[in-house]
Amino acid sequence: MISELGKPIVGPSANTSTKPSPTTAGHVYHDLKGKIAGIIDNGPTEIGLESTIVDLSVETPTVLRPGEITPEEISKVLGEEVLMNKGTTQTKGVPKAPGMKYRHYAPSAPVFIVDKEEDFSKIKWDKETGVAALDEVLDKINSSNKYSLGTTIDKAAHNLFGALRYFDSENNIKRIYVQGFDHGTISPAYMNRLNKAAAGHHFH
Repeated sequence: MISELGKPIVGPSANTSTKPSPTTAGHVYHDLKGKIAGIIDNGPTEIGLESTIVDLSVETPTVLRPGEITPEEISKVLGEEVLMNKGTTQTKGVPKAPGMKYRHYAPSAPVFIVDKEEDFSKIKWDKETGVAALDEVLDKINSSNKYSLGTTIDKAAHNLFGALRYFDSENNIKRIYVQGFDHGTISPAYMNRLNKAAAGHHFH
């Protein structure tokens, strides 16, 4: 579309505030049906998570929202240190970047982060409980409400919002347990979105 027009195009995000971000044209249609003229479908998003946002208005460049591009990669380009924001940076009470609200990317049912694989065995599985995890974890869980995040953390990042949206469409789901990660270059971005969706709630 941009190449055909030959000019830059500026438009609002297809994300609706506080809810899981769309990663397919179907998600956009569900959220914005009747509010937009049309959708250009170029297939599912390649990464699944939103972009890295960097604040360059401060003395030391600071990542406000982590994404696939890491602080280390940005540092190499800028030739200086890049910090990772640890809290909610606000200007006059307004978050500096999208997704910095305490509860964001959240489905209707409460979300709980499961940090250790062995903790999944402690959960009582019933028809009102959903679970999203890697295939090797799901294989050990006796539940009819399972959503595969794939086989790697990169796949999990790609599928996270799809999982949250899937359980949002299942009206009988009252709680959702999602696998957490502490390794891999994409894990800070993945955990950032998951922590927002879960409002910081972890299963212990």
